[in-house]
Amino acid sequence: MSKGCWQYSMFALCGSLILAGCSSSNTPNYYSLTPQIAPVVQSNQVRVIEVLPVGLSDRLNRIPLVIQTPKGESKVLNEERWTSTLSAELRDSLSTGLQQKLGAFDRYNSGMTGGKAAYRIAIDFSRFDFIQSTDNSSAKGKTPSADQVVIAVAWTVKYDDPNRPLSNPKNAQESPKHNQLSCRMQWTQPIAMRDPKLIDAVETSRQSLAQVIDGISTSVLALERKSKPSLSHGACN
Repeated sequence: MSKGCWQYSMFALCGSLILAGCSSSNTPNYYSLTPQIAPVVQSNQVRVIEVLPVGLSDRLNRIPLVIQTPKGESKVLNEERWTSTLSAELRDSLSTGLQQKLGAFDRYNSGMTGGKAAYRIAIDFSRFDFIQSTDNSSAKGKTPSADQVVIAVAWTVKYDDPNRPLSNPKNAQESPKHNQLSCRMQWTQPIAMRDPKLIDAVETSRQSLAQVIDGISTSVLALERKSKPSLSHGACN
């Protein structure tokens, strides 16, 4: 075989191997957090809310799903992904759910200018973790599965009225503290089944987020009615 033919054969072989490697790579699975929310507030008035960007630790704020193992390791699953970064998924899902739940309009990305009263909602997740409580991925190449979701979230709701006087008259019945609530929820949600593609884990996280939406909407209505909210897995002050 001539030198030219040998080189051509080697290039062809390398090209075939590269193409084979590309074709054998797995296609990622993509998930969204948006939960199904039924509106419960009947009102002729459209509330205005402003859901600010969600606070989330850097270890979780990524597109691939992350599982915390019993050994304290963080397993980044590059083939199991959110449709955007987790903080963006959380903010968008919370905004959608609260708009449906409260019959509200989120002005954050709307371009709406000031001049209209709104409920400003700041949310911070210290935990939104998929937990693998037992070592179930001993087999080589097996995707670890989660068996519980741990949620820890805090938020503030502030009634922002640009037409409110800067200082209250001496005989005013309302003090500034009545315009704001601070709340917190924390709980662990078991995952019913362990699916290798994490479908059950994602569905459980959606259900957990729906509980957060319920809690935030309850606090908004309590602030509106000047009453004390009652939360599952949490409290407000």
